[in-house]
Amino acid sequence: AVSEAFDHSSDVEGEPTEGQNLIVQTHQVPVSPRPPDTIQ
Repeated sequence: AVSEAFDHSSDVEGEPTEGQNLIVQTHQVPVSPRPPDTIQ
């Protein structure tokens, strides 16, 4: 059961991983030109 869950997590994480990476970069970019108050 654990093996199956892990296999599924890997497949699902494969796609979201890229999305999260983009969010991190986009979040850091506006941090400089935009104040942290706007993000919060």
